[in-house]
Amino acid sequence: EVYQRGGIAVTNVEFLNKDDEPIDVARTFDDITLRVWYEKDDAFEEEQTLGLAIGIHKAPEMTLINQFSTVNVKRDEDLLSYGGESFRKKAFKKGYIEARISPLQLLEGEYLVSFGLLPNIPSGTEFYEYHHQRYRLVVQRAGYPSPAVFYPMVSWKHAATST
Repeated sequence: EVYQRGGIAVTNVEFLNKDDEPIDVARTFDDITLRVWYEKDDAFEEEQTLGLAIGIHKAPEMTLINQFSTVNVKRDEDLLSYGGESFRKKAFKKGYIEARISPLQLLEGEYLVSFGLLPNIPSGTEFYEYHHQRYRLVVQRAGYPSPAVFYPMVSWKHAATST
């Protein structure tokens, strides 16, 4: 489904590998880019910068795996530099916003991805355009098979203790 409020429209969505080549299938631990192309109406004027929100669901269960965006911050203290981030810019006539994921920590399976363009307002959810679960991404395993959906980047340590 596509929800449109107007002003800015998604014109294309791409899944790209580390060499910026289009892909339909990724492997766990690959570096990938999710790129959303847009175009704004001539009459569109907005005080806020343009943001991108992404949601990933596991198919066929439709379990929400994660949501991330330019709108929200990773840590509360990041609010202090909110407007200074280089990716928070006003909309161009035509442009794109991309999210680089390095590395992809999703395990083997099929995922449905949602994309939404919205103003960068902390905790905002008023989309100009939102594409709900419209894009399919297949992830192939790159190691031991697992029924889980996420493999966190972990640093391990094993040490002896003195007695």
